[in-house]
Amino acid sequence: MIELVPAAASEVTALGPQVATQIVRALEERIAASDDPRSRGAMLAGEHEGYRQWRIGDHRVVGRIEEERVTVLIVRMAHRREVYR
Repeated sequence: MIELVPAAASEVTALGPQVATQIVRALEERIAASDDPRSRGAMLAGEHEGYRQWRIGDHRVVGRIEEERVTVLIVRMAHRREVYR
């Protein structure tokens, strides 16, 4: 299951319908449908420790996998030059 915090939902909407559809589809097909979602994406370090990032085209999605609910919680979605700011 993919869950977006309110700020991430606003960010994906602001990206436009075509990009939003591409990102949501990729998250559902590559991450949520995976037997082991931890095998996808890269762990982040520093102030973003505990989160993962997934590359989808020119955009990055930052989130974490919540084990107890088997949920991928998306906290940030933006173009790669802006996502970590």
